[in-house]
Amino acid sequence: EGAGSHLSQLESLKLMDELHSLVHQVACETVTLDENESQQKALEAALRSEERDCEDLEQQLHNLHLAARQEHELSCQRVCHLDEDLRNVLLEQAHLRASLLHSCESSQAAREASEAAWIKSAELEHRLEVARQVCSELVDDRGRKIAD
Repeated sequence: EGAGSHLSQLESLKLMDELHSLVHQVACETVTLDENESQQKALEAALRSEERDCEDLEQQLHNLHLAARQEHELSCQRVCHLDEDLRNVLLEQAHLRASLLHSCESSQAAREASEAAWIKSAELEHRLEVARQVCSELVDDRGRKIAD
């Protein structure tokens, strides 16, 4: 019985070793599982943080698109106003050019009329002078005929 008891103790020790080994393995796996759960919680927290950051960035992007659209609309309005102002200025300029051209033509016509009137006046003065001379000669001739 001593050998049977000894064998039984060896088997008990062997089973105890296996049990300790299994307990150690379970303990290690439990630690690993705890670490994995802790890491999972940290990753979930990081993921939530990234999701909030993404939501913030999406909101900022939306705001930027909205601001860009508003700026584009304002730019279009400014361009329209500037086009209208330019059109009005060009119409005014065309009107002023037409007035200037008319004034120049009128001035040229008045200058030509003035020159023609001056020439006519000079011609009439010359004729008047000739007529005076003729009259003076006629008066002199009559005066001589009467005196004779």
